[in-house]
Amino acid sequence: MSKYEIMPTDENLIKEIQLNSLRRNEDLECFCRLLSTRKKATTISIEGNWGCGKTFFVKQLFLIINAYNKQNNFDKKKRYDINSFFDNYHQSDLDSQFAIYYDAWKNDNDSDPLASIIYEMAQQLDLLYEFKDTNLINGAIEILDFLSKTRINDFIKALKNTNSVNEIEKEKSFEERIKEFISNAINERGNRMVLFIDELDRCKPTYAVKLLEEIKHYLFDDRITIIFSVNSEELQHTIKHFYGNDFDALRYLDKFFDYRFSLPKISMDLFYQRIGFDENSMCAIVTQKFINKYKLEIREAIRYIEHVEIVTNGLEAHYSVGMVNRDGAVKRFLLSTIIPIGLGLRGINSGLYNDFISGKDYSLLAVIYEDDVFAYMFYDLLSTNETFNEGEGKKQISLEMVMKKVYDAIFINAYSQENPSVRIGKYLFTSSAKEYVLSALSMIFDDANYSI
Repeated sequence: MSKYEIMPTDENLIKEIQLNSLRRNEDLECFCRLLSTRKKATTISIEGNWGCGKTFFVKQLFLIINAYNKQNNFDKKKRYDINSFFDNYHQSDLDSQFAIYYDAWKNDNDSDPLASIIYEMAQQLDLLYEFKDTNLINGAIEILDFLSKTRINDFIKALKNTNSVNEIEKEKSFEERIKEFISNAINERGNRMVLFIDELDRCKPTYAVKLLEEIKHYLFDDRITIIFSVNSEELQHTIKHFYGNDFDALRYLDKFFDYRFSLPKISMDLFYQRIGFDENSMCAIVTQKFINKYKLEIREAIRYIEHVEIVTNGLEAHYSVGMVNRDGAVKRFLLSTIIPIGLGLRGINSGLYNDFISGKDYSLLAVIYEDDVFAYMFYDLLSTNETFNEGEGKKQISLEMVMKKVYDAIFINAYSQENPSVRIGKYLFTSSAKEYVLSALSMIFDDANYSI
């Protein structure tokens, strides 16, 4: 497991509510306020790119809603820990609602989305052990039996051990039975259900479309709020893959989503503090500047940071003895600047990466030189008669000009016996600089794509 990744476990979800280190509690409160106003059938999409924290956010909402519901067996300590961090008005607003979480991607090998959702509801509501209403149990059995869902056969058998069931076709229509089951479930738990459907944009096109259509047909109820957490662009691609490239996927989705919200981006500075990556080393600063410049999402940033640490820590340990000599100083500089940028480019865009290492585009070092406030970290690249500042009686030079010299020394200069090296400030660059950079970048496998 990543040492930086904050997994959406109950412990981490609650801890983040308590710490509010990413400043998401205000967004959670606003969304809870919105949910408390719903009096009719409502479908909402929470949208954001892959890796931006949608799952973490909706799982926090899921916990908050169930913590305020007094008709469930929610853990008492967790209930207290959550309730103590939100305003009292939520008590009356949310205590009659309950939440179900459904991971569509995890279940897209199931034959029928509706049956899969009903099964998940039955599990999360502890239907087998808790419900007093045997009609509710029978309803779940009949629905699942009718849909012939292989994965839940054992579950159905367990339910049947307590009650006999008539065939659904002999009693009433399938749609009526679904609605009756949902209504009984809501009556048992409160007066409104919030159904979270996550990761739909990652599902197979056939499953995604069928899920949307079945929810619209069978789960449309004035006492249900359905919340989809999706990457809207990717979901549109999925829809087009099913209906064809000329299909208007956005208009199609508008039929299902009453409200659409973009998940606010978190402050990356707060994120660095939260994961303990707010140090002031040159390598950390360059890595952070790359993340900010290319607007990496949280998951992308975590993977990138880990790759930088794997390479830099590994090479520092390997060359720890040589780092004290002249060649070691160059390697330490490369590890802190050029190599983190190369790793980042390799993870986000293979074209930019190839241009970078083939000597075609020094401007990719703008991550370093576009902000002169960090020039003080690069004084060792200046000769004795050069300066970054005005009025010092020396030749003023920009950080961009210095980094262009560095780039040329690594990726462009043709070294020979007559010209074996290039001096830039205190550093002496040779042909081994490029070899070292390329060797370091090759430590991470070829398909290291941060956007996945």
